[in-house]
Amino acid sequence: MTGPDERGEAPGQAPSELQGAALAADAARAKQRQNMIVLAFAAVLLLVGGWLIDQLLTNRRITNCIEARHKNCVPLDLPEREMPGPR
Repeated sequence: MTGPDERGEAPGQAPSELQGAALAADAARAKQRQNMIVLAFAAVLLLVGGWLIDQLLTNRRITNCIEARHKNCVPLDLPEREMPGPR
């Protein structure tokens, strides 16, 4: 078959400027998608790193307290009780 293909171009012809622009736009979208993925990964990495540092600092504080032979080194998260009012 030596006639034009589906795009209206003869086989072996270079892509038209319109197709070149479409390819450039597709490449730009792919690069933007990759950048968003990297940004999301970096944000998750920063959040996990912050949480890990917080846990390490808390553990160090508790360890120092216990090594100094203090009591009540670990604060308890208890729900607050309602104080009975006068009746």
